[in-house]
Amino acid sequence: PERIAALLRITASGDGFGEAALVVDPALRSIGIVTLLLERVGLDTSAPGGWLDTGVHTLTAWAQGNHPATGRISNRFLIPRTRRVWKLIRATDSVEDAAGAPVLEPISASALDDLGWASRLSTTVACHALREGGRVIGAVALDLAPVLSEEFGCCATVRSVANAPNADARHRRQLLNGAAAIAHEACRTGLIIHVDSDDSRLVNACRLADFQHDRTDVLLQLVGHA
Repeated sequence: PERIAALLRITASGDGFGEAALVVDPALRSIGIVTLLLERVGLDTSAPGGWLDTGVHTLTAWAQGNHPATGRISNRFLIPRTRRVWKLIRATDSVEDAAGAPVLEPISASALDDLGWASRLSTTVACHALREGGRVIGAVALDLAPVLSEEFGCCATVRSVANAPNADARHRRQLLNGAAAIAHEACRTGLIIHVDSDDSRLVNACRLADFQHDRTDVLLQLVGHA
């Protein structure tokens, strides 16, 4: 019988830009539903009305988990993969064995604005700062809302990280270890962070702070001309 196989939502942000989100009925996955869709409607975003008359000429979509089907579709239809974000995760109980995990102090949004380099840090959750020599050398936005992981249990999430221009790898590692200590005190057994794969400094700090790879999210992008 006829049924809805998938749902596609396009959110236009103006000036011809838009973001797509697509979900497929779990019972109908891995049989080529998205491939069939793209074969039928095409990928021409340069038409006057944009893709599917949505007004969107530059369309992005995140493939969470970098599923093998994502790679096949990207390769078959020549859809560029423009960004990769790694979901990294670590246990928090290891901070007990660390020689005195740095103590981070709460910091207000107004204090972050005064720092300049930290003004873009997410302030929708509690922020904590790392001090050295009386100066703030780094700050982290930490969300303690529980996120369940099959391997690590109940996890907190680092929403964003910022460091002073003169901060080095040691400071970034201390900041992450301090965030893990706060999560541990809040009875969170794991800590999650999402890192752009091109951010070599933060990637290196995460490795030093015992994070391990859990998932890769890939940004697909179609670009046309109005």
